[in-house]
Amino acid sequence: SDGKNLVNLREEIGDETKNYLDEKGNVGIVLEIENYSGLLLTDAVVYEHAGWKDRTYGHPHNVSGTEREVFLYHNRNWWGKTSSGAISWMITKDGIPIWENESSQKAYRLHFMWSIPSFHHCAGHTSADNT
Repeated sequence: SDGKNLVNLREEIGDETKNYLDEKGNVGIVLEIENYSGLLLTDAVVYEHAGWKDRTYGHPHNVSGTEREVFLYHNRNWWGKTSSGAISWMITKDGIPIWENESSQKAYRLHFMWSIPSFHHCAGHTSADNT
């Protein structure tokens, strides 16, 4: 099934996700999660190093084991600003974390990281007279 961001994004702009992102920022990502594992992704945490999460579609939330979802992060068209960060979810089954080491409270998490540089250049023409 489609997650709430994916449903709302399609209703708002159809299949024009790239155009939406182009309006919001000249550098960014569309993170599409397809979770068909049967496991629930919970306790979402996002770290924005550069750029911002989209005001509407950038807030992470749980993703069920039968769901597709999207999250958008960009630079809000700030010249020279990059987009980078990380997002992770705890992996749970029936509401219980899948433990690497339960006694030390280390559970498995699904991590995504991105770093997109901002390549801006100045186009110009230089002429020199040979005198």
